[in-house]
Amino acid sequence: MTNSAASGLRARPGELTNEELRNYVASPLAACSTASLDPDEWFPIAAGTARARAEASHALAVCAICPIQAECLEMSLRQWSSVGQHGIWGGLVAAERQVLRREWRSGIPVAKLLSRQTSARLSRKAAVLPRRSRILSLARNINGVANNPGIALHCLHFTR
Repeated sequence: MTNSAASGLRARPGELTNEELRNYVASPLAACSTASLDPDEWFPIAAGTARARAEASHALAVCAICPIQAECLEMSLRQWSSVGQHGIWGGLVAAERQVLRREWRSGIPVAKLLSRQTSARLSRKAAVLPRRSRILSLARNINGVANNPGIALHCLHFTR
């Protein structure tokens, strides 16, 4: 029995050979294989994580629904000295993968790394939401704003 994208068998990405990983990443299972994005969307220029994620937002949206995200990340980490450190792989920008690579090299499986990365990103977003709703609440309560649609909320300046 072989582990291949065509056979439908799934092993942990760390248990796959390089050839099997390539087969997964190049297969129709990969969401990017059918995405009609400009190739530049997969290669953000910014070095900082937040800016790189913003530049690659369309590509990251494709990765978010990809069933072989872990295999893709595993391939990137294995191929780090060549193609693996450039562009979007496994739903992560280069700076994120570089941090995860240290942990991966210590033996932590990519599925666990991806799970922790996703949880951390969701926690950061959840921490921002209360502040946004406070600001919107303040904006609604400022005299005249609620009744004057001509005033844009982004024009208002708030201080703590």
